[in-house]
Amino acid sequence: MIVKARVISSNESHAKVETIPEGECVGCKGCGHADVKVLSVLCDKKYVEGSLVEIEINYSSVLKAAAYAYIIPLIFFIIGLFLGIYLYSELLGLIMGLILMLITLFFVRKGEKNRISSGDFQAKIVKYSKEELCQI
Repeated sequence: MIVKARVISSNESHAKVETIPEGECVGCKGCGHADVKVLSVLCDKKYVEGSLVEIEINYSSVLKAAAYAYIIPLIFFIIGLFLGIYLYSELLGLIMGLILMLITLFFVRKGEKNRISSGDFQAKIVKYSKEELCQI
């Protein structure tokens, strides 16, 4: 997924950018592309404020991040729920499911720093233009 953006601030490793909706996306509320967002993206050099850039994030990275955040804790919740119901009762199954989900969320959160430092789940600047946006 490639999105146009404007650089707000930058250093040698990260830049803060503001996304720019384009074409049919302007004014549409169908998805998240229509809204202006401020993001922190990876970069390889310092960029001039106000410059146009294109940022990219792979769909596979988005799916992996969603799996870490939602699917894995949900699976462990369901496993704990059914295991607790099978071994004890409904109430203890619910408690066991919640405990397993919280433990999973703890480990997912603990590994978040490693995933951020690897840069796999962050957008990257792929194209740079020295033109500045017109201020209306």
